[in-house]
Amino acid sequence: MIKNHFYFVFLLSFLSPLLAVARSGTVQWKHTFSDPAELGWAVAVSDQVYVGSLSGALYAIQAQSGLPAWGFNATDSLIFPATISEGSIYFTSRDGHLYALDSSTGNKLWSFEVEAWASSPVVNGSVVYVGSLDFSLYAVNASTGLKLWSFPTQRALFSSPAIYKNIVYITSMDQTLYAIDAGSHESLWSVNLEGFGSSPVVARDSVYVGLQEGEVFAFNATNGKLLWEFSADVSFQIPVLEKDRVLVFGSNDTLFALDDLSGEEKWQLNTSSYFLLAPSVFNSTLYLPVPSALVAFDLETKEELWTCRLQGTVSTAPVIRDGLIYVVYDFTLYAIKSDSL
Repeated sequence: MIKNHFYFVFLLSFLSPLLAVARSGTVQWKHTFSDPAELGWAVAVSDQVYVGSLSGALYAIQAQSGLPAWGFNATDSLIFPATISEGSIYFTSRDGHLYALDSSTGNKLWSFEVEAWASSPVVNGSVVYVGSLDFSLYAVNASTGLKLWSFPTQRALFSSPAIYKNIVYITSMDQTLYAIDAGSHESLWSVNLEGFGSSPVVARDSVYVGLQEGEVFAFNATNGKLLWEFSADVSFQIPVLEKDRVLVFGSNDTLFALDDLSGEEKWQLNTSSYFLLAPSVFNSTLYLPVPSALVAFDLETKEELWTCRLQGTVSTAPVIRDGLIYVVYDFTLYAIKSDSL
């Protein structure tokens, strides 16, 4: 039987990647915030864009006009991106609160507190999963905010969990990848990564993790068996599934394409652009946030498509929704118009 081959694409950067799209791009609108604190992340739904601040402020901006919709003040910095599910937005603050707000109005639904949060929450059905600095993975009822269960690890959890076939996968600072049964709350298997792993991504019965030490691993999602590993003199980070490819980003300006069945390198691309945040990928196009610009690359031809000039230093990864790319430079949220979805 002939197996389909998909490609892994690896680009070097450190924060969570988000989807983006465009073949050409121009600024549709921009919204400048008066908050002097650094803006840390952005997420979007069909009608609103949400931006988190290190001051603890959460802003909701109308997606098509750039006008403010509502605001919410948390008790500490909002460092890790929020998750939106079923009309609610879930996010964590540095002082140990997990919040749930009505995503349309900003009204607080509930909050749940532990010692300190360290990752973005993930929602699966009626449960919110989040890792904490207190060495635990928590499962919280998404409607009530009540704790359902927790799973102890040996060190703090900085990564975000991934959910696949009722199994929760997460890496911890004890250099371990855990697979936890969401029903029984028991460990199914664990693997010592011998390095600090990214947040895992799960696709096609495989779990993919990038390491700061310069390796990428693929494991069998059921039993944790190592399928392959790839090494390079760079720091690889969070993998992402996009169409028929799995994407993972690392720490410099080189893009790697690996075969997903073997981990064999197919090609690499030097983007010639210095960047601090993760790019985004959609429809075989890479959107790379660099100082004062957003750059688009064609992953098939490996050529630069266009550059959209912006003002300032990028502070969020690009995110796409309904034909617009949203990205924050300094204290301004830009909406970049896409003409090809």
